[in-house]
Amino acid sequence: MIPASISPALYRQAFLVGAVFAVYGGTFGYPFQFDGIKEILHNQVIKDISRIDLIWNYNPSRFLLFFSFAVNHALGGVDTFGYHLYNILLHVGATLLVYHFIGLLFRAAARLEGEGQNRQMAGALQFFMALIYAVHPLNTQAITYIWQRSASMVAVFYLFSMVAYLKSSLDQMDGAPQERWKPWRALALATALAAMLTKQSAFTLPMALVLMEYLVISGSVARLRQRAIWLAPFLPLLLIVPLLTVFYQAGEVTHLAIRAVDVPPPLHYLFTQFDIIILYLKLMVFPVGQNLDHHFILVTSFWDSADSFALLMAILAAGVWLGRKNPMASFGVLFFFLTMSVESSFFPLPDWVFEHRMYLPSVGLYIALAALAETTTRNRGRNVRWSLLAVAVAAVALLGVATVKRNQVWATSASLWEDVVKKSPDQARGYINLGSVKKRAGEYSRAQELYEKAVELGGGAAEVHHDLGVLKRISGDLAGAETSLRMARKLKPDMIITALELGKVLEAQGKYMEAGAEYTAAANLSPTFIAAHSHLAALLEKMGKPDLAEKVYMNILKQNPGDGGALEAMARLLRARGENDAAEEYAARATQTE
Repeated sequence: MIPASISPALYRQAFLVGAVFAVYGGTFGYPFQFDGIKEILHNQVIKDISRIDLIWNYNPSRFLLFFSFAVNHALGGVDTFGYHLYNILLHVGATLLVYHFIGLLFRAAARLEGEGQNRQMAGALQFFMALIYAVHPLNTQAITYIWQRSASMVAVFYLFSMVAYLKSSLDQMDGAPQERWKPWRALALATALAAMLTKQSAFTLPMALVLMEYLVISGSVARLRQRAIWLAPFLPLLLIVPLLTVFYQAGEVTHLAIRAVDVPPPLHYLFTQFDIIILYLKLMVFPVGQNLDHHFILVTSFWDSADSFALLMAILAAGVWLGRKNPMASFGVLFFFLTMSVESSFFPLPDWVFEHRMYLPSVGLYIALAALAETTTRNRGRNVRWSLLAVAVAAVALLGVATVKRNQVWATSASLWEDVVKKSPDQARGYINLGSVKKRAGEYSRAQELYEKAVELGGGAAEVHHDLGVLKRISGDLAGAETSLRMARKLKPDMIITALELGKVLEAQGKYMEAGAEYTAAANLSPTFIAAHSHLAALLEKMGKPDLAEKVYMNILKQNPGDGGALEAMARLLRARGENDAAEEYAARATQTE
């Protein structure tokens, strides 16, 4: 029995919150993964929350995202509990916004169509669409993968702006006093600005507001013109992302000649995205085969993805056709394509496919489904409505279990990349990352196998050849190690550590002159790299050149007077030529540094 003082809507929202924590509650201890290691764990910028200027300059287009990471670091360091809690709370917020968004859209639809319609299913559909969104496994990457907070955070600001604008508009048209609807309009503008400073995908927000205004608020071009004054403050926001990109984003958007090394031509990227968007839709309907790193071959001809294009155009055409018959469903379909457009159209990104890119666009599909289901079941018998609800309950249960299981894949780096390798056996990146995990765990033989497979698949970056060379040296394959390290040096001549490792391998094979050249190269690349100087000096001793070795040791001590190895070496060299007093002085200094 629900107390009269508490509305059923409040209970529904409490249930939505509980559902989110039920499926994500086991993730609090999961580690940083993949890009999160570089962008969060090892990012010095977020470690001083007082340096707002540094956070801003690091990436203005994602300022609020990185500021949120700085808040997490200030409160809990690198303990992932707080980071996961923040992400889960964002998903709670997004879920509640979806709930209210669909409810307000039903209210807007009723206003356009007339209040006489029987809308018995609207409340239930509003709740179940939000609940499915809450527990759908396609959203796990945007929540459990800490770094992809960008997707969930921009979605919250984006949806809040849409909801606030819609509520203010409906209240205004219903004759509510200004003090009731104007604060919501101000919130809509503020959260739109926040979205623009969270992720570049917010660029489409002003267009989404115009679309919503036309289809579900105004209902006609004439009425839209009359209400254009309320949209006007949002239109200048379209300039924010391009301006920040041009003036600040040298690291993200560089000259096309440089970008061309890492990304495909725009048209080829677009053709490939036709197939990728179909994959996203399949995963939304049947979420089997989820993967952090889906393998796709670049589509270079339109005709190779023409079937996907035709299906997408059919969906888009249906959305346009529904404009008069079912404006809410039409808005949902068009919202999906609009919000997909930034990352899945002409502008090529290094990573062609990521499941978190559906986090915001999928909301449009839930809106369309809710609208179509409500229209289809309107004035139907009770059996039809109960059957639909039974299907919804079963879907929620199955999706919730799938989300819990999918989250378990993110529990460790090993489990994550094992999953990638299993599902994308022809993709080099999975083998590289799993190889790195195995190397850190001391499983050198397995790591070497994985790196070799990555090279076989074309994942032959300098860093991969370097790690493979080190692993071969550890296993005793010096000739193989030399080959791999020379390849790494060829691909990236300024890798200091590779020059050092190659020197070690050459020295172990008795190739002293070549080893000396590599140690010297490493020392020249970084004069303060003590390890290179130390190996060079030790090699010179081994080659019977104590005078040259002494000069190198003295150079080390000039940089670091307390270097114990260099002090002991100097003591040894001085004793060898009979300068015992000087040798004892160095030996004493070496003892003091221990």
